Amino acid sequence: MPRFLPLFAILFGVQVLCAPVVFALDRATFLKQHCGACHDEETKSGGLDLANLKTNLSDARVFSQWVEIHDRVARNEMPPRDQVRPEPDVRQEFLAELDEQLRQTDLRRQSQEGRVRLRR
Repeated sequence: MPRFLPLFAILFGVQVLCAPVVFALDRATFLKQHCGACHDEETKSGGLDLANLKTNLSDARVFSQWVEIHDRVARNEMPPRDQVRPEPDVRQEFLAELDEQLRQTDLRRQSQEGRVRLRR
């Protein structure tokens, strides 16, 4: 059994690395209620379409989009002041969950690739 452990770890690690962002129902509701009107398929305010935003955080471009979403909400830039804003505890809950997913994905990437990617 121990000789299969490294294979299991590799297979499990790849599966976890490719895991999409999975929000609890209230997180999806948060995005729909506070972001959906301006960032839907038709409006795409700021070029962001949440309806078609990918959730595979192992993709560097997708990861950076989610970091930007996190940062804009954390800086209170989104939703804009003229829109209905979430209660502070609801906002903090959303940010905490997204922050944890971003951190875990980044730690998995670092464990596989190291802190700095090799460049030619």
